[in-house]
Amino acid sequence: MEPRWLIVALIALATAALAVFLARKAGERRGPVEVNWVIEREGDLEGWRMLNGLAPAKLTEDGLTTEVTGFDPYMLAPPLRVDADRQKVVVVGMRVRGSATALRIYWVREDSPNWGEEKALSWPIAADGEFREYVVVVNHPEWRGTVTAVRFDLEPPDCYGTYWAIKYVRIPARAEVRLEGVSLTKAVVAEGDQLELRVRLRNLGAEAARVELGVEASENLAVEARGAAEIGPASEGVATLRVTALRSGVARLKVRARGAKRSLEFPVYRREVLEFSPKIGAEGVHRLERGYAVVSGQAALIVPESGGLYGPLIVALRGPSGWEPVGSLHVELRALGDGVEAFVAAPQRAWLAEGALKLAWEGSDSGGGAWRVEFSAKPLDGGLIALEAELGGKGELLHFSIVVRAGEPGFSASKSEALFPGLEWLEGDERSSSSLVVPKPHDLRVAPNPIKVTVPLMAVRRDEALVALMWDPLQPWGGGSPPAPAFASPNFVEGQENHLLKLFVPPASTVEENREEGAPLKLANGAVKLSALLYAARAGSVLEAARKWVEVFGLPEPALPRSMEEELRLCAKAYLETMWVPGKGWPHAVPGWEPEPYPGYAHVLLLISYVERDAALRAATIARARETLALAEAKWGTGALISGAGCHILTPQLPFLVARLEQGLALWREHATQLIAAQGPDGEWGFQPSAAPCGMEVARKLGEPGAREVGITATYAAEVLRYARVTGDAAALRAGLRALKAMERYRVPRGAQTWEVPIRAPDLLAAAKALEAYLEAYIATGEEGYLERAKYWALAGLPFVYLWGLPDRPMMVGATIPVYASSCLQGPGWFGTPVQWNGLVYAYHLLRLSAHDGSFPWRELATLILASAMRQQVTRGARGKPVGSYPDSWNLVADRDQPPYINPEGLAKVALVLAGVNPDLNTVRVGGIVASTPAHVLSAELSGGELRLRLKWPYEGPVHVLINTPALDVWKGRERLPRVEDLDAAAEGWKVSPLLNATIVKVAPSEAGELRLALGG
Repeated sequence: MEPRWLIVALIALATAALAVFLARKAGERRGPVEVNWVIEREGDLEGWRMLNGLAPAKLTEDGLTTEVTGFDPYMLAPPLRVDADRQKVVVVGMRVRGSATALRIYWVREDSPNWGEEKALSWPIAADGEFREYVVVVNHPEWRGTVTAVRFDLEPPDCYGTYWAIKYVRIPARAEVRLEGVSLTKAVVAEGDQLELRVRLRNLGAEAARVELGVEASENLAVEARGAAEIGPASEGVATLRVTALRSGVARLKVRARGAKRSLEFPVYRREVLEFSPKIGAEGVHRLERGYAVVSGQAALIVPESGGLYGPLIVALRGPSGWEPVGSLHVELRALGDGVEAFVAAPQRAWLAEGALKLAWEGSDSGGGAWRVEFSAKPLDGGLIALEAELGGKGELLHFSIVVRAGEPGFSASKSEALFPGLEWLEGDERSSSSLVVPKPHDLRVAPNPIKVTVPLMAVRRDEALVALMWDPLQPWGGGSPPAPAFASPNFVEGQENHLLKLFVPPASTVEENREEGAPLKLANGAVKLSALLYAARAGSVLEAARKWVEVFGLPEPALPRSMEEELRLCAKAYLETMWVPGKGWPHAVPGWEPEPYPGYAHVLLLISYVERDAALRAATIARARETLALAEAKWGTGALISGAGCHILTPQLPFLVARLEQGLALWREHATQLIAAQGPDGEWGFQPSAAPCGMEVARKLGEPGAREVGITATYAAEVLRYARVTGDAAALRAGLRALKAMERYRVPRGAQTWEVPIRAPDLLAAAKALEAYLEAYIATGEEGYLERAKYWALAGLPFVYLWGLPDRPMMVGATIPVYASSCLQGPGWFGTPVQWNGLVYAYHLLRLSAHDGSFPWRELATLILASAMRQQVTRGARGKPVGSYPDSWNLVADRDQPPYINPEGLAKVALVLAGVNPDLNTVRVGGIVASTPAHVLSAELSGGELRLRLKWPYEGPVHVLINTPALDVWKGRERLPRVEDLDAAAEGWKVSPLLNATIVKVAPSEAGELRLALGG
C-alpha cells in the first residue's frame, strides 16, 4: 500500500473512532432528538472538528468560519442521535465563496459505525458568497435506524481557497410546517365559477402536523373561512377550500397557517367575455368594439374588455368556424409585504402604439410596495407574437413572470405531446416530473436550473393545435443570470386543468431547483423587463416549435477552437501515444477498459494519414494502423477488419481500403443473418434486460422483457439496412424495410441505451439511430418517403442539443444531453450533463443527411456539436486524462469534466467528414445493380449488359469495389483487369465470390477513371 493511501485509511479509522467516542460520551438517551445547532457564540464551536483540508474554525458574524487549505476538505459535526426513519430533512444555513459546487453529507449509524461512500449524499450549492439556506431531503436507502454522527464535505475535493461559513444546521424532530404557496384550480375565473383554493404545505419535521388554516376574502368571493390539513413527517401536502366567484372585478384572498401568511389578488371576469370570438381575418393589431386582438398567421391573442378590466388574454387558433381558444396568457408577480403577496395583473388600460397592443396595470402590497406593469404584444410572422412585460416601482420583488396556461380555455389538461427541451418530452397522458425515469426525490423538475434547458422553449400540442413559449436566455432582464422556466404538464403544481408554461425572474438561485421564490430583489423605482415569444400554429408535431425557434433565433455560429488539421493531429496523438498499449492496442476509455486491437481505430488512423501533410507523422499513422491490423487478425481472425467493435460510429469501409474484404463480408453477412433471425413477426426487436451495469434486479425495472421501442428497433434496423445498402442483399433489405414500417408509429425517440436507462426515456441516440436507419433505406431505394422520415428523426435530435451557452462555459453551445432520465434508476439524472459521444453519433448522420437535403442547416448543427466536443477534448496532459481523449460527460452546473475518458474515434470521424474525407462507403444503384466503394462515384450507367462506373480516388493506394452480381469481364479504361483468386496478393484485379455471388474488384483509380464490367444474363 502506498503511504498516501495509508494516511487516508488512518484518517478514516480515526474519524470513525472519534465519532463513536463522542456519541457514547453524549449519553444513552434514546429516541429522535431535535438537532438545532446555531453558531453565534464561541461556545457554539464546541464539538465541531476540522478533520481534513480545512483551516481551524473561528467565530465570525457568518458563524463557524473556515477556509479550504488542502485536498478533500471535511468537518465532523457534534455528536447527535437522529431517528433517520423519521428525521429525513437536514437544513443548513451557510455562506460559501470559491470553487465548491456541492455539499456532501456523510453519516454513520449505530448499527453501521464505519464511514463510507455508501452512506453519503451530495447536494448542489452556490459558491457565490451569498448566504443561503439549503433544505436537504435525505431520501437515501442507508439513511435509516439511528444516525450517530454526520460529516460535511465540500466538493470537488480540490476547491482550494474556498471560504466556508456555517450559521446553523437543523435536523427537525418536531413538526415544522412551511406555507409554500397558494393557487386556484382555475386560471381564468368568471363570475359564478365554483373552484378551489389550494394551499401547499411542507412539513420538514419528524412528526405529523395538523395545520389549521384561516382565510380572508374580498366581498366578491364566497369562501370557507377555515380549513385544516394533516401533513405527514418530512412530506408535502395540499389543503383545499371551496371558493365561489360572486361578481366580476378584482378579488383577493389571504391565507394564514401557523403564523405564515400568503395572499392572492386576481381578476374575476364577466361570463360573457369568455364567449368573445371576434370576426377578424387580417394579420396585425385590431381595435374591436369590445376589446382588442393581435393576429399573426393562424394565431391570435384576443383581449376582451370586462367591466373596467381587460382580459382574459385568450390564445386562439383560426378554425373552420372561427377562432378556437387554446390557452391563456398572464403576467404575474409576487412581492414581500405582509407575507408573500401574489398578483395576477388584470390590465386597467389598453391602447395601440408602435404596431403593438399595450396593456397597463398598477397595484400595491401591504408592505408599502407600489408596482406598475406595462405589457405589450406585437405580431410577427407565421404565428409568432412578441411579448414584453416591464415591471417598475419599489418594493421587495420575489417573482415576476410571463405565463402561458395552454389548454385553458380550450383542450384542458389533455395533450398529444409536450416538449421542454433538455428535461421533458411527453406523449398522451404521460405526466411531467415522472418518477418512472428519475427516482424520487430527483424526479421533480418543474423549475429547473436554467442551464439545464437546451433549447429555450416550452410547447404543448393537442391534435394539430400547438402552443409554445420561447425566449432568449441571455436577454438583459435586469439581473445577471438567465430567466428561469417553470413547466408542468398537466399543471399539477397549481391543480389546474391546463399545462403550465412560465418564464420568470429573478431565478430562485443558480442551484436550488423547483423554487420560484428566492431572496427578494429590492427595487427602488427601478425596472425589470422580461421578453418572450408566443407561438401558436397548426402542426402535426411538437418539433415544429423547435424548428421555429431556430428560424427565429438562428443557430449559434460554430466557433472551432482549432483547425481540422490540428484537430486530427490531436486525435492521432491519442492513438500514437497517450492511449496506446504496446502489443495490445487501445482501451476504449480509461479507466475501466482493457486494451484491444480495435480495427475501427486503425481505420481512423488510416483516414487521418490521407490528409496529414507531415511525412513523418503520416508514416507513423500508417505504421500504427498496420501494426494494429496484424494484432487484430492474430486475435480475431481474417474477417475481423470489418468489425466495428469499440466504435460508436459503425462504418464497414476498412477492408475496402486494405484487405480481407471477402472474409469480412462473410462475417458481416453472418451477423446480419443472425439479426434478421431475431426479428419479431411485427418487424421489431424487443428489450432484453442485461445484468451489466445496473444488476439484474434494476435491469428488470428498466422495461418489460420483449418491450418495443424505436431506439431498440432502429439500432438493429440500421445494421441490417447498412448491410443491405452496401451489398444489395434483397432479403436484408426486405427485413430492414419491414422494421421501418413498424417504426412509423413512434414519434418520441426512446430506448437506444437500455443497458442502463429506462426504455421509455427520451433518448438522443434513438433519434440518431432512427435517422441512420431511414437514411440507409433512402440510399438503398431512392424512395423519398424514407428521406422524409430521416428528416423527422434528424429534427427529433434537436431538443437534446444546446443551442445557447453561458459566456463562461464555451463548451456549452453544441453540447448534447444523452437522455431525459437517470442511469440505473439512481441519482438526479443526466439533466445539464452532456454526453458528447451521443451527440457525435448524431452529428455524423446529420452530415450524411446534409448531402441529400438542404431544408435545414444540418451541417451547421453537426459542426456545433463537433465544436463542443473539441472544447471538451483533453489538450494538456493530466493524470488519468490522455491527451486527445474526451470525457464521457460534463457537469455544466459545476463546469467540470467527468470520467471515463474516451478514445476520439467518434470525434475524429465527424472531423474527417468536415475535412472532406468520407469514412463511409459510397453506394450507387442502377437497374437493380448495386455497387459500393470508398471511391467517389461520379457516374453509373447500365447499358447492354455492361456496367460503367466513373470513379475518383484522390489518395494513394487501391480500393475495392463490390458489385452485387457476377461479372464476365472487367476493364479499367481500355485495360482489361486480370481475374485472380487472391485479391490481397494482387496489385489490381477482380474475382467473383461464390460465397456472396458478387464481384469484387481491386483497382487503383486514376483522377477520373472508368471501370467497365461485362455482366452475365
